[in-house]
Amino acid sequence: MKYNETKLTFDDLIKMLAKHTEFVDDEERAGGLWMDYADTRDRADCEIEGYPVFLYFDNLDGKKYVLEENEANDCSVVYEVTEIDESNEWACDTILRETVSMWDGDAYENLALYNISANPVEASEGDVDVRIWVEFNYSYSTINKPLDRYVRNIDFDIKRHMEPDAYEAHEFSTYQDADAWINKQVDNSYTLSHGEMDRPDYIIVS
Repeated sequence: MKYNETKLTFDDLIKMLAKHTEFVDDEERAGGLWMDYADTRDRADCEIEGYPVFLYFDNLDGKKYVLEENEANDCSVVYEVTEIDESNEWACDTILRETVSMWDGDAYENLALYNISANPVEASEGDVDVRIWVEFNYSYSTINKPLDRYVRNIDFDIKRHMEPDAYEAHEFSTYQDADAWINKQVDNSYTLSHGEMDRPDYIIVS
């Protein structure tokens, strides 16, 4: 899929919506009713305050758009979707992948907030100071399923839960150290939680 950040403003998008809906004034816009026009099958929303919602508009004056709307910062960005390959991901997910690297924090963890696979790039065997990314395998409909995340310092010692770095990603000195830790997990027995389809997948990343 290809897209371009467009010069179309949020207000212009609202005016285009008004041509296709019954929304006629700012009061209705402020009520959020315009969001109902977006294709709800292609929506990216982590439901955490301060993070944007991505909404896909399939056909406005013959064009397709994705709106990145962040109410907390009163900021909106409109992207024009110029080409869609049906074998690719949803438009919102694809644009989110492209923009999340510009946000504060870790890109993989930010994507996980939206339940989007990070598709992490595996480290090389010669890499040092590596981390392990954990992808959990739960049924899509499972409520409160854990977010994908890094192996954390607390995973090695539960008594560290009060330390400032307890929930930070654990760094392994070498690729081989991380690989040995993964092999130990795989060799141990594992009890599936409710809704869990299989044990987690582990990816070593630099």
